[in-house]
Amino acid sequence: MFDCPECLDNDWYFGLRGGYNFTEHWGIEGLLGYVPAESNAHSYDGQDVDVYRYGLEGLYHFMPKSKFVPFVAVGIGGKRVDGPSGYDDDNRGMFDYGVGFKYFASKNVALRADVRHDLYYESDDLDNNLEYTAGLTILFGGAKKMAAAAAPPPRIVETVPVHVPAPAPAPVPAPISEPTPKVVLVEFTDTHFEFNKSALTPQGKEVLAENIRTLKANPDMNILVAGYTSASGSEEYNQKLSERRATTVRDALVEGGIAPERLTRIGYGERMPATYEPFPKDLESKAAKSNMRVLFTIIVKEGTK
Repeated sequence: MFDCPECLDNDWYFGLRGGYNFTEHWGIEGLLGYVPAESNAHSYDGQDVDVYRYGLEGLYHFMPKSKFVPFVAVGIGGKRVDGPSGYDDDNRGMFDYGVGFKYFASKNVALRADVRHDLYYESDDLDNNLEYTAGLTILFGGAKKMAAAAAPPPRIVETVPVHVPAPAPAPVPAPISEPTPKVVLVEFTDTHFEFNKSALTPQGKEVLAENIRTLKANPDMNILVAGYTSASGSEEYNQKLSERRATTVRDALVEGGIAPERLTRIGYGERMPATYEPFPKDLESKAAKSNMRVLFTIIVKEGTK
C-alpha cells in the first residue's frame, strides 16, 4: 500500500527471504521483493511502474518451541521505483518495523504472515508504505547437539580382611577379587508425571510405595534418584523441572522410612532422553511422555543381602 505522494495503485507484492537463527529467540533475515504497480498520476495514468524492495531485518521470536511462534521485526533497507516518467527513478533508503507469526505444520515447515510499516524520505518529506504478506517458511540445518553422556556411578569398594593363623607361617593369600557391582534400574513411566508438573500421579504413588518396601528389605542399597523431562520448553526450565521431580521422589522415599544418607538426587533435564522426540512441540506424543520420568539407579554388590 503506497503513500499518496507516489501516485501508485496498491498492488500485489512478491518476495523471498533468507535468514539465520543465532539462538531460539534471535534471528536475522535478508529480503528481496517486487511490486508490478501502475501509476495513477494524471499524465501517466494506467502505465506500468516497477517497484523493487530490499533490506535486512532482525527478528525476536516469542515461544520459540511452540507451534505458534509470534515475533517482532526491525530493519533497514530501501526500494527502487522505475516509472514511465523516469523522474523519480532512484533508490530510497528505508526503515521498517512490524510484527508477524509462524505456525508450524511440521518440524521444519511453517505458515507465516507479516505486517510492516516502511518509513522513507521523498523530497525532504517523511512518507510511508504498508506491507501485508503471507507465505511459507522452510527451515534447513540446525541439528541439535547431542548431550554429553553422564559419568557412570562410582564403584563401591569394600575391604575384605584376611586372617592369617599365628602358629605356623602361611602362604601369601591370592588377591581376593572385589565383587562386581550390579546396576538395577527402576523406571517411572509416563503415567507418573503429567506435563510441566513435578507432583506424582496417584498411580505413581502406588508404584513408589512398592519400591519403598523393596528398598526397606535391602538396606545395603544406595540409590541415585535421577529426574528427566521431555524436550518441550527451554533447556534451563527443563533442568529445574527435572530437579524438582527428583526432589519429589527423594522426599517421598524419606517420608516412607528410607534413610536420607542412602539417597542422592540429580536432574538431567531434557538430556539423555529415553526416546528421541522428532517433534518437541507435540506434547502428547508417546516419545514426549516417555521422557517425563524418574529413574532409580541402585548399586548392589554380588554376595550382599
